[in-house]
Amino acid sequence: PAFALFGMVFAGWTKRSKKLAVAALLVLLIAGTLFMAACAGGTGTASQSPTNSSESYAILVSGTSGNLQHSLPLTLTVQQN
Repeated sequence: PAFALFGMVFAGWTKRSKKLAVAALLVLLIAGTLFMAACAGGTGTASQSPTNSSESYAILVSGTSGNLQHSLPLTLTVQQN
């Protein structure tokens, strides 16, 4: 919306003024792009506190061969760093 408003302001200007407006807009676009790249969208190298959370799941492993059947309860722990 700001760029549209910027364009409407300069719509009635003379040819020389329009060239100046285009140059100013180009400078603003380039500066904005550089500033966005500099801050990396908030996901750059800023230190984030490590989270050592983990979740545990109960698993029952069963095996069958003919009339023979065995089961083994296991606990699976998933850690997120």
